[in-house]
Amino acid sequence: MLCLLQTFAGDLVQEGIINLYTTHVLMSKTAVPPHTSVRPLTSTPHPTHHLQNALYDFIRTTIGPDDFSTSILPAMEKALLRSPEYSLGGTLSPVHLFPASRPPVTADFLLAYAHPLDIPTLKKLLTASLNSAKSTNPTVRTNASALFKVLVSKFPTEFLDTAVSEVLTLPLTGRTTGVDHRITLYTMLTIFPKHNAASMTLVNALPTLVIKETNDVAISLLVRALPTHLNHLLTHNTPIPVDVTSLVAKEMNSAKPIMKRAFVNIVGTALWDLDAVSDPINDATKAFAKAISSAFEGSIKTVSANPLSTAAGPLEGYVALAILLSRLVASNVFGTSFRLSHVRSVTHRLIHSIVNAGMCFILNSHFYR
Repeated sequence: MLCLLQTFAGDLVQEGIINLYTTHVLMSKTAVPPHTSVRPLTSTPHPTHHLQNALYDFIRTTIGPDDFSTSILPAMEKALLRSPEYSLGGTLSPVHLFPASRPPVTADFLLAYAHPLDIPTLKKLLTASLNSAKSTNPTVRTNASALFKVLVSKFPTEFLDTAVSEVLTLPLTGRTTGVDHRITLYTMLTIFPKHNAASMTLVNALPTLVIKETNDVAISLLVRALPTHLNHLLTHNTPIPVDVTSLVAKEMNSAKPIMKRAFVNIVGTALWDLDAVSDPINDATKAFAKAISSAFEGSIKTVSANPLSTAAGPLEGYVALAILLSRLVASNVFGTSFRLSHVRSVTHRLIHSIVNAGMCFILNSHFYR
């Protein structure tokens, strides 16, 4: 009898705490007090952040899938619709984005929750994050990215490609609400980990988005996202689609300086990182390198002929030189036009291009200020 009473009392206490959390934390219409933030106690807490909390251990050890699906998730969905500025967010976001007066809620719960999330639940939360990405409130947009970052850590590998497609749908179809919306979505794209199917989807889609984009910040995010996945596919000897390779090579010599810089940066970063990890050079890398070799040769000729006056700036010269000095050329992956004797000749001309008061190309301060 005593054991039954203890069990009954424990169930009542658990139910009461869950009710407290859903009513006063998840469904709060105002900023949640800092001490209720569901974050673990750390040995060296930041002085401006109240990492001490009352609920982290409870959620971590007590909340199970049944409690989550019947009590937590319904309240979470309502909160994300009603007051996303308070119910979104996550501890993985930059510290300054979450002052002590406005701690995150949903993302911190997911970090504390010890059980995997099923696909239907992930889809619901992904939809909520994507819906908040188009908010006119900058705090909501920032918190949408923070929640998304936590969600990605919960995605099973078989769901990654689906999630990538969901994020890409609006920008690819031109149905974003504006540049702020696109920046939030592109920030999400930078979060995706390497994955065979998801990386191929991104490599197919991102070059087109770069070309269509007119905002510098949005372009920089796409340029940051693409090399990782291009590198992943090449490292695993996955051929890059011919149309993608042709588009990249074309834009490396684009008449638009911003496009030229973007694609030279993308290819240079992917090949530079590949140089460090891929041994021996595989067939996919050889095919890609040969396809873009003429673009690199054009970059070298342009910058070496007139380093200070190139429309896109000296970046393409630095990138081309770095790739020329890598082991990719020694492996002859660029074809006969980039034999070592040619590399030495071009490198010699670049380094000894006197452009200002005897200063050489590599060291001229006009280039790297």
